Amino acid sequence: RADSWSFACSLLEMITGVKPWHGIKMAPIVRKVMNRETPEIPPGLPPAVDRMLKACLCFNPHERPTFPQMYRVFKMQWTPQPQAGPDGVGSADFLRPISGLFDVFRQSTSTSSS
Repeated sequence: RADSWSFACSLLEMITGVKPWHGIKMAPIVRKVMNRETPEIPPGLPPAVDRMLKACLCFNPHERPTFPQMYRVFKMQWTPQPQAGPDGVGSADFLRPISGLFDVFRQSTSTSSS
């Protein structure tokens, strides 16, 4: 479950193109986390993805989702829809660059249920 936080940060970087807290040095980031601040989640995400990211960034690791739970969010609760990017150009979906993660999740869920 500790990796849920890291996964959320990686997913946020893939979605936005910048690392969470980009441009801030390590010590101030540590202070932010110690003050129970989380990285900013961009608006406009599908509600299930938004909820999952917020759950991944919970400070209590026992409240964070497992990887099989996260996989279900992507696989069953969210259907990608074509949408225009910030430059007005259409894109198939904003998660296309990480579609390979579905295979990792699928392997993870099949081995954990065996």
